[in-house]
Amino acid sequence: MLAQMDRYDLVIVGAGAAGEAAAYQAREQGASVAIVERDLFGGGCPYWQCMPSKSLLHAETTSARHRYRIARMISLPDGTDR
Repeated sequence: MLAQMDRYDLVIVGAGAAGEAAAYQAREQGASVAIVERDLFGGGCPYWQCMPSKSLLHAETTSARHRYRIARMISLPDGTDR
């Protein structure tokens, strides 16, 4: 005997940014939604693509600004700035 199966108006394969947006829009319209994901919700962006690379870029930008400011504060032996 087959078990009772839930029925959904929409089944979304993949819970990346597009899948989450589609699920949200469908729920806003009153649809029942199921999301099927084999890995992490949010896709790769929050875990190893977009956000980590943006964090690294921000850290390097901050580091470069600090190096520039420190270099501007150091005077040459004749008393002039760089």
